[in-house]
This record gives sequence, C-alpha cells and structure tokens, in this order.
Amino acid sequence: MKLPNVAYAILAAISLQGADMPVANAAAEAPFAEYNRQYGLSQIHALYPWGAGATGAGSIIAIIDTGVNLGHVDIAPQLTTGGYDFWDNDSVPQDRTSADISHGTAVAGIAAGARNDLGSVGVAYNAKILPIRYAGPDFETDPTKMAAAINYFAASAARIGNLSTQKNDFAIIRPAIQNVVAADKILVFAAGNFGWADPLYPAAYAQEMDYHGIIAGAIGPDGVITSFSNRAGIFPNSQFYVVAAGSQMYAPLNAGSKSFGFVKDGTSFAAPQVTGALALLLGAFPNLSSQDAVRIILTTADKTGIYADSSIYGQGLLDIQAAMAPAGELLLPTGTSAGSSSGASSSGGGGGSAGAGLVLIVAAGVGYALSSRKNTKLEKALVLDQYDRGYPIDLRKVIQVATSKPDLTSILESMRTKSGQLQTLLPGGQQLSLYYRLPETALLRQWNSLPQEFDPLSFDSNAKPTWAMSLSGDVLPSLNYQLQFNTNAHEQFSLMNNNSLGRVSFLSASTFNAPYLSFSDTTNSLRLGFTGLDKLDINWGLVQTQADNTYAADSASSILQGEYQATDRLRLGANLNILQENGSFLGGSRNGGLSADASTTTALGLSTRYRISDHFSLLGSYSRGYTRVNDAGNSIIHRFTPLQSRAYGLALFGHSIFRNNDNFGFALSRPMKVTRGTAMLSIPTAIDAHNQITRVDEAVNLAPAQSETDFEMFYNIKLGQKMELGAYFLYENNPYHTSTLQNRKTLYATLRRVF
Repeated sequence: MKLPNVAYAILAAISLQGADMPVANAAAEAPFAEYNRQYGLSQIHALYPWGAGATGAGSIIAIIDTGVNLGHVDIAPQLTTGGYDFWDNDSVPQDRTSADISHGTAVAGIAAGARNDLGSVGVAYNAKILPIRYAGPDFETDPTKMAAAINYFAASAARIGNLSTQKNDFAIIRPAIQNVVAADKILVFAAGNFGWADPLYPAAYAQEMDYHGIIAGAIGPDGVITSFSNRAGIFPNSQFYVVAAGSQMYAPLNAGSKSFGFVKDGTSFAAPQVTGALALLLGAFPNLSSQDAVRIILTTADKTGIYADSSIYGQGLLDIQAAMAPAGELLLPTGTSAGSSSGASSSGGGGGSAGAGLVLIVAAGVGYALSSRKNTKLEKALVLDQYDRGYPIDLRKVIQVATSKPDLTSILESMRTKSGQLQTLLPGGQQLSLYYRLPETALLRQWNSLPQEFDPLSFDSNAKPTWAMSLSGDVLPSLNYQLQFNTNAHEQFSLMNNNSLGRVSFLSASTFNAPYLSFSDTTNSLRLGFTGLDKLDINWGLVQTQADNTYAADSASSILQGEYQATDRLRLGANLNILQENGSFLGGSRNGGLSADASTTTALGLSTRYRISDHFSLLGSYSRGYTRVNDAGNSIIHRFTPLQSRAYGLALFGHSIFRNNDNFGFALSRPMKVTRGTAMLSIPTAIDAHNQITRVDEAVNLAPAQSETDFEMFYNIKLGQKMELGAYFLYENNPYHTSTLQNRKTLYATLRRVF
C-alpha cells in the first residue's frame, strides 16, 4: 500500500533542534461554493487537509440515526453495502423523517456528503456511509433498537460511528457501548441540547470507553458555545469533549434527491464534523489505532482564548489541520515494521527507528555525497511521528556533516585559557597537572561572503569550567610517558608541537595531526615516547573517546609514530594508526539513520618538516586510510564496500617575524575525503494499515564528486602577559566536498585577555 498523498502536505514547518524540518507541505485548498455555504468548515480548518489530499477515502462512517435519504445526490454515491433498518426490521434504512427534521440525512451529509458543486459538502467527502436506522419518523427512539444499532456498528466494517441523540441512561445501552470498545471502534456522541452544565447520556458513556468515544458540543458562527448546547462539565466528561458548529447548519434535506437547506440547531450536527475529522485522519493514516485517533483529535483541539475554559469547551475547538500534522519527534524507521518509533531507538529488524530527532549525520569524509544526489528515493522517504503516522520528507535536507573543524561559534567557545592550573612534582620526577578552563573576555566579529553583513557572536561568561588532568614523567632515562584526561590527543602527536613553530592557530590543524587518530577534540590518552635511538624518536599511544550523547564519537585508537632527524633542517615522520569506532564510521553519527555497528580504519601517515630559517618552517603531511564497516541493524545504510580515504596539506609557519613572540602562518590543505567506496541505502517509502514498512534499495557512491580545498592565514601577537591580538582568514572551496554549497570566506579577529 502506498503512502497516502495527504502526507505530502501536513505541516508547514516543524522546529526540531533549532532548524525547520523540510516536511512536505501543500497550501490549503481554495474556497469553493459548497464550502462557502458552511461556515463551520472554516472554523475547523477543513481546507488544509483537503489541499493535502485528505478527503476521507478508505474510511467508512456508520450513521446511527433516522436513516438517510438513499436517493439524495449527496448521499447515494457515498453509500456502502450492509446498512440496516432496526425500526422497520429490513435492509432499507431510508430516512422517514419530514423535510424540516431530515435528521439522519443532514448528519450523513455534514459528515461525508459528496462534493458535486450542488449544495453542501461533507467534511470527509470521499468517505463511505453505512446507514443504520434505529429511530422513527418523528425521531422517536427505543432503547432496545438503539442498542441493536450500536451492536450492528460494532460488528460492521465501519471504524467510526456517529450517534447524534440525547436520552437518559438505559441499562441496555451500556453493554452495546462496551462492544464498541471491544471491537476497537470509535463512537462520536452529541452532547445534548438542554444547555446544561454536563453532557447527557449516551454521550456521558465516553468517559468509560478508554479513548474510543468523543463528545461534541455546538458553537455558532461567532465561535461561542450556543445557549442550547450542553457544556463539557467537570472531569472526566470534559476530557473527551470538543466543540464544532451546530447552529444555522446547511445540509442535505430529506425532501427529494437534490434538496438542501438549513436544519434545526443542535449538537446533533456538531457531532458529524468530529466524525468526518476522524474519517480524514484514519483515511490518511490507516495504521493509526482508534485510541490514538481519539487522542489526536482531543489533544490538537484549539485550547486558546475562550476555548481554554475546560468546563465549557472541554478540550477546545476541533482543528483538523492540527490533527493531521506530525506530533512529537520525527524518526526514521529502520526495521520492517513500525511500532516503536515513539520510544527509544532499537536495533534489529522489527520496529526499529533511528535517531534522537531527525538529524542524519554523515562523516566529513563523505561530505554531501548523499544530500547532493538527484532523482533519488531520499527525496520522498518516510518518517514516523510519535503515533507511527508516516510522512514523506526529503532526507537530503536533514543530512548534516560531522566535522572536527570548528565554526565561528565554536571558535569563540574555544577561547579559553588553562586557568587555576595546579602542578606538583611526585616521587620519581613525575609531574601532575590539574587544571580547568575558564572563559576569557573576547571580542569577535564575523565577516562572510554576503556584503556588509556583520554578525556579533556572544559568549556565555557563566560557562562552567572544564576540568582536565595530565600526568607525565620518565619511566626510564630514554622512555617517557604522558597520561591525559579530557584533553585533545591530536596535540600529543602533533607535528606542530615544536617550540620553534610558536603558537599555531589553524582551523584545519587536524589534517596535519594524525587525522585518523580521533574525530573528537576531547579524549583520554596515553603516550609513551622512546628517545634512545640516535636521530629517531618513537611514540606509541592509545586514545579513547567516550560518547556522551546520541551523536558523540565513541572510539578507541592506537598509533605508532616515528620521527627521524635526517639533517639539521629536515625532519621526516611516519605513523601507523588503527581506529576502532563504535556505532559510526569516519566520525559520522552514532546510533543514527546513517550509522554503522562498528568500523575499523587502518591509516598510514607521512610527514616532513623543513626549517627554512630560524624564523620559518615548512610542514607537509599526507595520510591515507582504509576502512571496513560493519552494518548496523538500526540504520538505513548497509552493505559497505571497503572505504579508501585521504587527507593532505602544506603549511608555512613564521615565528618572531616583526617582533618577539608574534606568529604567522598559512596553509593549503585537503581535509579527509573518501576516495573510493559504496554502500546500499534501504530507504523507507510507505507504511500500510498493518504497520508494515515498504523499503526501496538504492546503491550510493560514498566518494564525493568534488574535493574541498582550504586556504588559511593567521597572525597573532602577544600584548604583554595577559593579552593577545589575532587575525584569521579562511577560504573554503567546495566545502564538505560538494559544489552545491557556496564557497565560504571567513575573516575574524580576536582580542583575548586573561583574568
């Protein structure tokens, strides 16, 4: 079964994690003559679901009433087989009321009358009508016949029943109501027309029906509850009560095949609007449970203004537009069936769903290779709301790239100094450093490619300190160690960690510093350094990152690094790095829709550092990685081939050029990029009435077509002991390895002061 077209238009925008979600949206349908004759349709926002294609197709409504005008142009095309007349005990449930009553005919027309440009139109004008007659020509009723009619509905193919009557509590009715609940059907009741503070029976049974019943009160054209309508009353009746138009109602009449007109006021005619809304909802989302359908109608009703008074308006004014919109967090189904999307993500093939929020994070090396694809099923993939209702979405627009390269906001956040540092010498010459990072006063302005646009960035001076620790010393005369917690391991194995280079401030520094070591700048690490060989230094290290949220890195890495002093000016380096990631590959999301169970990357890095003079040094770096990925059950990406990737760069540094303690540098680099590798996307496209997910497989090349090239320059200088002035420029060509994004130019300046 294909996803109903209605889902393409349900919501204009969903705010999730600070960004509008690109859920497909269509404009409301334009008003037309039949619509304009019925003010109540505008009160409940019927044009919006109609514009989306929700018209009630697939739903059957049981009209439990005086019968219907079987030959009426608005009723006859809507009839389904199986109606029955319990008043006359035959299979012809013809409305026998007079034209001025026309009760069952009007109720049926308001709920599901045909759209034919003749008179009025039903809320669910493509739903089917099952007429069940239990009342006589003058709307006289018999409790036994009413109970029989309700039982007939409970056993029928209709999921929704409309009972617009007001009677006392009859003992014979309660078992019939219980049968409706047992059959998982929904019954909509009229609240009553005595202007009392509480609904009458059988409407009051709704409180006993475990979200299988709704009570409808009546408002007028002014939106205010009518004088005749029974109110919602106190809890629990008010919990199941909503209002809709119930006076001056234009509807089909029981006076010929093309008769229309105004019927007597009553809550009887508010109820079928609620019934029609349920038909729209269940027609669009046939997998929706009856209880959830009732909950949606009640929770999405307009509770603002006068409708906030629950003793009068209960849950508020019926709002079909809001009822059709996604509710809660949107999740991507990754299994073969729905059923768990409203809970925590689960692995396996049953009812899994991916992500804490619909954000698909891919590795920086993959870039926008997925989101830039054209003519792909990703454009209309299926996502589920908290009720497992399916909505199509362009997943390409929710793909984000995980990158360790900070943006300007994080640059400001990173402007911290190691303050309150405590250093102490331990026995054996070991050194322990405990420190925390506190915010500094900073002034920062951003300039981007848009002319004359300056964005001031604020900084939280009340940010909590970040604690870290370092323990270092010598194990043997030629063997030293360094143990660090909550620090950046890249700095321990950095080619830039040489005093002659001065203070290095490149955003692309990870390209030069063992880029496969970790995809996080907060790690726990151990380094052992061996300096016993002439001109050769060897480092071995272990690096561990601990995930602290859904998308954080979770990995363990080992590295063997050697540096050889070939000449007084030339130093050569090589490293072998093995990175094991849990739940991701190459720094992508963990436990997300584009995640993996695990991955292992073996990387080889080569580097050189050449001292041009006492003030300038040249640095080059090249790294290549080979990654094997294990599929994750709770993901839509599977069947990876081995991935190949690379990163390289060239940088020039200057120190004490214009004055002591100033630093200058520029770099040309290619950030890490997958150069070869494919995978298979298993894209959800539809959900049927039994919560079964239809999926389509699509092969994808994970190697981006473009390559990002970064050019950077920086200059910083100390102004005394506590201040530093810096200027930085970054140009990114084909950012994230795609030509679909605008090339980015970033210029910023900083003034730092340590307190």
